[in-house]
Amino acid sequence: MLCKAKVIFHAKVEEPFGIAIVEGMSAGAVPVVHKSGGSWTDIIEEGKYGYGYLTEEEAVEFLYQALNNESLRKEVKERAKLFSSNNFEEKFLKITNL
Repeated sequence: MLCKAKVIFHAKVEEPFGIAIVEGMSAGAVPVVHKSGGSWTDIIEEGKYGYGYLTEEEAVEFLYQALNNESLRKEVKERAKLFSSNNFEEKFLKITNL
């Protein structure tokens, strides 16, 4: 089901990270998240890799934009690779010198 999604909508306010968002991005779904927490700042980099909203009206507008943004779908799929378990392990081992 996720592999056919064009958008991943995440309504949680102050989400610390949001693994579901990264999972959606890995399938090419453009994220639409609340402008708070790690989802907004760390995953989609304040709008570089998706859309952030504060009001219901903004959410509706950005959902529409996300559905029609084919080029961003390719970018978010690439971005999701940064959060893969292999990438995490590689960086962890490098930092801990293991």
